[in-house]
Amino acid sequence: MRRKITAWWTATPDANIGMPTGLVTRRSVIDEDNKPWKRATGSQTMESLTTIFGPLPETLSQTTWSGGKQTIFVYNPEAVNSAHSYGAFVDGRNDGGYIAVPPSHVVEGDRSGTYAWNADPFTTPLAAMPDWLVDADAAARTCPRARRRAAPLGRTAGGITRPAGPMLSSAAWARARATTPPLA
Repeated sequence: MRRKITAWWTATPDANIGMPTGLVTRRSVIDEDNKPWKRATGSQTMESLTTIFGPLPETLSQTTWSGGKQTIFVYNPEAVNSAHSYGAFVDGRNDGGYIAVPPSHVVEGDRSGTYAWNADPFTTPLAAMPDWLVDADAAARTCPRARRRAAPLGRTAGGITRPAGPMLSSAAWARARATTPPLA
């Protein structure tokens, strides 16, 4: 197996790493999309939400390639997996979803960036997701664009199948394991 993984990474050294979210990795994620050139301002939405409901607890997070932020919590089966689930440009990633993890690198047109952990992923404890993020109505009452309908495993709330598991090669899993903390 080691030879096979080494061969994959030799053949595709610039491959990105996807980490499933949800029960399979015991992680639920809030994803703030920040892409000013697309007018995506998830950090502004999250700032509004935390002003109303209170700050997020200290937990592991990473900066995305475009300057966004993904905040990683211990798995909560009630958390959602859909785009804009917490308001404009603030997505939930849970059962059936995935996130890219460091050192993934993205190029989009003339822009590029690399994912980076904001703390040591091996020693930073994961916090529980605050109740207000799990409350199916709290964000929707505050952010009318929030989509709160939970999606079945492997599907987004919009109904598009996202089979993250098959998209991840064994090499990606090995590389993710090398940069992702062990399950709690």
